[in-house]
Amino acid sequence: MLRREDIQIRDPFVLPVPKQKRYYLFGSTDRNIWGKGTGTVSR
Repeated sequence: MLRREDIQIRDPFVLPVPKQKRYYLFGSTDRNIWGKGTGTVSR
């Protein structure tokens, strides 16, 4: 099971899509957000 300490996210944004009955979570997940990104998207 994931622990809160295992989750790295900054500036989270939740996009609700009512027709799909889903929520999509977007955020910065790189350890160094000011460097080159990895393009990771979580949902």
